[in-house]
Amino acid sequence: MSRVSIRKSRQWASKSTTKKTVNEKLAHEIAQLKRFKFAKRSEQLNPQQASLLDDLIDTDIAAIEVELEALQPAPVSTETRQKT
Repeated sequence: MSRVSIRKSRQWASKSTTKKTVNEKLAHEIAQLKRFKFAKRSEQLNPQQASLLDDLIDTDIAAIEVELEALQPAPVSTETRQKT
């Protein structure tokens, strides 16, 4: 392997590991938000507070899902694979 290929392989592995870590953190955050949203609460909120909290949690979850989608690798077309 050439030095360029080795360097590119290391860069790809580093990016892949970083994306995997970010994905795991975001998935964990979504799980926590969902657990908080759907768990029974010992402290009762009035309906307005509960509605506001649900809206905030839904907004956070949606933002995290968008970020996760952005981190997904783009599909490689068959034409691109055949050229390399």
